[in-house]
Amino acid sequence: MTAQTHFAWISTTAVSSSPTPIALRIEVTKGSDFAPVAATTVFIKPDRTVPVSEVIANLNDDEAAALRPSGLLDTYFSDRAPLPAEADATLASFIDDLGDIGHLYLAASNVSSLRSELGTNFPELFSRLHYRSIDVDSVEAFTSIFFNRARPRLVEGPRLVDPETAIATTRRAVTNCRTMWQFPTNPSYTDENAIVLFTDVETTGLSHLDEALLEVGMIATRGPAMEEIGRFQTLLRPQGLEPETIVADFSDFIADMHSTSGLTADYLAGPVPTTVEADKDVAEFITSLPAKPDYFGGASMTLDRNFLSANLDSYQLIPAVNLDATSVTTMVSTLLDPPDVAMGTVHRAIDDVEYNIRQFTSMARALNSQASAIIDSGKE
Repeated sequence: MTAQTHFAWISTTAVSSSPTPIALRIEVTKGSDFAPVAATTVFIKPDRTVPVSEVIANLNDDEAAALRPSGLLDTYFSDRAPLPAEADATLASFIDDLGDIGHLYLAASNVSSLRSELGTNFPELFSRLHYRSIDVDSVEAFTSIFFNRARPRLVEGPRLVDPETAIATTRRAVTNCRTMWQFPTNPSYTDENAIVLFTDVETTGLSHLDEALLEVGMIATRGPAMEEIGRFQTLLRPQGLEPETIVADFSDFIADMHSTSGLTADYLAGPVPTTVEADKDVAEFITSLPAKPDYFGGASMTLDRNFLSANLDSYQLIPAVNLDATSVTTMVSTLLDPPDVAMGTVHRAIDDVEYNIRQFTSMARALNSQASAIIDSGKE
């Protein structure tokens, strides 16, 4: 990544009376200093037959209290808001008009949820964003664990602030993280008790709606040393389906991947518990930890969350805040070249989790080394 890296800072304003967001704000910035490039706000009408006045009239008390002081509702009421498909085309054109800017990385709080929302409601805009994102919650979690215990929450509860305020808050949070990285770790300020539940899943494909969950691996760690305090791994299969049937339905790509990793051989050797049986074991593992986990660790974690949520009741025990290696690596890349770390067996749950843990500890050491060099040279 270079100084010309572009980020799309996106927030949406959602209300219970509309199936789609009623507003979406994009601010595009460039480089590690987040220099402004372009920005736009689009208001959205949920349906041709539903007047904007009806959406506003049906706000619940919390939504009205959060939105009315911002002035957003007044603007929404007076604006000729387009339908979602029209808004999507407008937003896609906004990105296209920027010209050849290379990869455009989505940056936001709670990025897993936002990616799903964008993919559903604004597919043209979503297609113009790089598959890697910056989840600011993950950046702040990383900072909290390795550099500073105080981790401000960007948005308490639903995203009901006006888009401009949400963007400004998010950008300020990342800037604060960068400032913290200019100084070596002070052990008295790191979060020695932070528990991260690192998790990875293996599946028969990318869609949690159509594909099966095959394997779950979890390692719980504590503090900046990422001391392992527990691990768990299980194969699993949908109720009523035998391993041989599931393997026979693998696509060629999935068959090659899981054969190479050794998962297929283990799956056929059995025994493979059903999803219901495995769910009980997952819940028992998480509740056996010394304390409730603070963060959900992994890489590109939207897929993991989707499959766990769709298949396991124990998902309710998963922490809400991500510590996403993909997000943090992307952000750290604006400051230095992230160090390479040795990979284990690719596409086995526990091996991939161990790799993510090595990524975080390596990045923390590299940032500390850079900070020490800056201070030794007399630079701020």
